Order: sequence, then structure tokens, then C-alpha cells
Amino acid sequence: MNRQQKIVFFLLIFPLTLYFGFRSLNHIRNLIEAQKAVSETKSSISNLKNENRLLRDSLSYIETNDFLDQEAHEKFGLGKDTDTLLNLPQPSPNSKFDYFYPQQEQTPPPSNLTLWLNLFFY
Repeated sequence: MNRQQKIVFFLLIFPLTLYFGFRSLNHIRNLIEAQKAVSETKSSISNLKNENRLLRDSLSYIETNDFLDQEAHEKFGLGKDTDTLLNLPQPSPNSKFDYFYPQQEQTPPPSNLTLWLNLFFY
């Protein structure tokens, strides 16, 4: 190779090689980003399929008579013939079980002046 051929090679071939190299890297980067988007979409689809399965399971449970009986019992107080009703006594002031029903103290709210003083000086 003489000197002119080397210059032609350097001025024509080398820039073309760099250009196609950068384009190839750009395409590879685009392919990697597309692969990430595809994997995220697949993950989203699997999550939605799981959620759909759970919703179908809950719908099938809601359509059963057991669910209707439970809701009638909880919401409307309706029961079956086998249910037992317990009447619990209301707490009295002299009851030894006062810790189940703590007394709430009725304290008046602080005045506005006290609130402002507490805000600025404490």
C-alpha cells in the first residue's frame, strides 16, 4: 500500500466504519430497551392474570350461599335456627370489670389564649 491508498482508506473507509459501528451500537441499545419493555409488559400481564384469578375466586365465593348467610348474619343480624343468642349485661358503675370499659374524663378544651401562648412561647 502506498501513501495515497492509506490516505484514501483513512478518509473513506475509517469514517464509514465508525458510522456503521455507531449505528450498530444504537440499534443494539434500542433492542435492549425493547427487551426491557417486553419483560416489564410480561410481568404486568402475569400480575394482571393473578389479580384476575383472585377476583374470579372471590366472585365465585360471593355467589355461594355461605357468603349470603354470613352477610345476612353480619349486616342484618339474621341467624340460623342453630345460632345461640347471648345477652351480656351492661357495665355498672360498681362493676369489678371496669377495666373493660374505661371511664373517659370530660376535660374542657383549653382557651384560645392558652393555645396561642403555647404555640409561641413553649
